Order: sequence, then C-alpha cells, then structure tokens
Amino acid sequence: MALAYPKLAADSRGEIACDHFTSALNDAEFALKVKERAPMSLDEARRIALRLEAWQKSIQMPKNDEDRIERPRQKIRTTGNSQSRKLQSFLDIVSMSNS
Repeated sequence: MALAYPKLAADSRGEIACDHFTSALNDAEFALKVKERAPMSLDEARRIALRLEAWQKSIQMPKNDEDRIERPRQKIRTTGNSQSRKLQSFLDIVSMSNS
C-alpha cells in the first residue's frame, strides 16, 4: 500500500486498504456488514470479518438432536417448613453469638 501511494498519510492508506478489503469480499451483504462497523485499520476490518463469519457459520450449523446426550433429570428436593424453621433458628443463634 505504501508503494502504491507513497505520499499519502498512513490513516488514508489504512482507509483505502479497508475499502479494497471489503470490496474483495465475495458477498456484498457481508461486505456491507463489515463496512457498517467502520473499521479504522485493515487489521480491524479482518477481525470484524472473521467474527461475523464465525457467527454466520454458527447460526447456519444444523442442530442435530441425535448428537445430544440424554441425561436423566435430577429430582429437586424441596425444603419443608420444618427444615426452613430449623435453618432460621440456627442462623439466629449464629448471628446472636457473633454480636
């Protein structure tokens, strides 16, 4: 880039490089998404494009129920009133002893 535009400021060269990078993307809609995030450097444009591509691929992946492992559900124990009262009385005793 520096050889093509030797008298141009570094910021301007970075902006031109970002434009060339997004123009080289095969998908116009994808390129627009990258441009919407206004990358300030070529490296930032590349990171944005990689992140968007990863998100896009993760959404498009088929979710196979066959791949899921069926685990037995655990029973949730409910505490009865007597256990709650015992716990509360224990907490009261502990808080009084700490005072």
